Amino acid sequence: MVQCCNTDCYGSWFHIACLDPPLQHMPPGDWYCSEACQSSSGYIYCSCKKHTAEDMMVRCELGESCHRAEWYHPKCCQVDYDNLTGTWYCCEQCKNDVGAEDHILAHNLTLLWKGLVMLSNRDAIREGDGDAIVSQWRLDMLEFWRCKHVKYTIIGHMLLASINGVVPERLQHELTWERVASLSGGPGMNLGLDLINEFLNNDFKDMMKRSRGQYTDARIQRCSKMGGAFGKEVDRILGAARFGLKESQTLGTTSKNSIYDRDIRTFVSEYHNDKLFHYIPHRQHKGFPNHKHDVHIKKPTKFGKHIRALSGKIDFWRDVTNVTSQKASSM
Repeated sequence: MVQCCNTDCYGSWFHIACLDPPLQHMPPGDWYCSEACQSSSGYIYCSCKKHTAEDMMVRCELGESCHRAEWYHPKCCQVDYDNLTGTWYCCEQCKNDVGAEDHILAHNLTLLWKGLVMLSNRDAIREGDGDAIVSQWRLDMLEFWRCKHVKYTIIGHMLLASINGVVPERLQHELTWERVASLSGGPGMNLGLDLINEFLNNDFKDMMKRSRGQYTDARIQRCSKMGGAFGKEVDRILGAARFGLKESQTLGTTSKNSIYDRDIRTFVSEYHNDKLFHYIPHRQHKGFPNHKHDVHIKKPTKFGKHIRALSGKIDFWRDVTNVTSQKASSM
């Protein structure tokens, strides 16, 4: 994105592709979205907020986290630009905040990262995009390892190894592309088979509860009708949840886009003054003290050894199976 240098610009930030005409590359210097902004005296830089004839500017070492303006005219802050050496801070507050952490910002970044990962995964499932689902599993493997979920790490590795050649091509295709199903039909309405299986399990448990242990064919048939009705109600509630509706609402009364727009307006009105993604040193969440946003792989060498060991076990048992099959076929 590109920012208009007029401090009073209505839009302020713009996608370069949305401009008319669109920019082919980022401008090297000051940029204005219109002639009106360019003729304005307001300026986003320096504490004076004025565009002067000075070409050179000096930047506070705190960068975007500067408490005042980040970039300054040397004359406005009484700096000898030609003889300036080392680091420079515009004020004592910026100097004291060097290295200080903003744990609220770190928590917000963690939530944003998790939300984007979940959104990507949800869209891949809804669209039945097998390749994207497999890519999501690769990303999940790092999270499993980071959170010490050994069981899920092994399961994820088995899936990825199977898709990449351990099992026959037909099974590779099924594992990649037959992972979703649609209960209601229509594009973008798929659900993961594991979730659907959970619905069926709950439906069956409810049916067994109603049968009171009398598992005759006639009894199960009668109970299955009750369970089927229960299953339809689950589908209705699930469909409403997919569009963000309450259970008392129906899908035909409120559009998905209107609900989304309403939620965005509510979120912005409640949080726009909280500076969620501004760097403000020393902030803390009472519920998440000293939180740090970290997406790096912990002990990557150990993780690699663990994956190679799992792969070695799979290769060993595959070889054993092949030898056994060859002996059986030759007899």
